[in-house]
Amino acid sequence: MGKREFSAFIAEAVDRELRGQVLDEYLADYESRKGPVSTYSAAVKGIAGG
Repeated sequence: MGKREFSAFIAEAVDRELRGQVLDEYLADYESRKGPVSTYSAAVKGIAGG
């Protein structure tokens, strides 16, 4: 693996980590305002189209 490949790998890993942190913060904010989100009910609503 060359230097550029390694740099790209690290940049992608950092990007994925930051996206995950943003999603975690958004979820925490949403739950603090509206209450807990049930993964099961969200999945069922998604399947049912509601």
